[in-house]
Amino acid sequence: MAILKNAVGTILVHNHTAANVTPSDADKDLTDRLIQVGRILDIPAFGHLIITTEAFLSFRFEGLMEESRRSLKWVPPYEIEVRISLLSGKFSTKRSKNF
Repeated sequence: MAILKNAVGTILVHNHTAANVTPSDADKDLTDRLIQVGRILDIPAFGHLIITTEAFLSFRFEGLMEESRRSLKWVPPYEIEVRISLLSGKFSTKRSKNF
């Protein structure tokens, strides 16, 4: 839908039927995947909200969006290779004689 509507970003919102808004591992994985799909499509994921009738939890406010952005769990292998090559270029290949 985001592609069809020319969205500039996405926000995932879903409910928990119990009053507990603690994100499950599946909730975190879904967020991570949403971030990776957003990178591929150039449609960034801005947030993820879990709501109940009593409360809500914002992944962004809890720092979970940033945690998911740093995760490599759902990053495509080709992108991991690119990140490694970019990082390796930042470090000198010269070694001290003491090593």
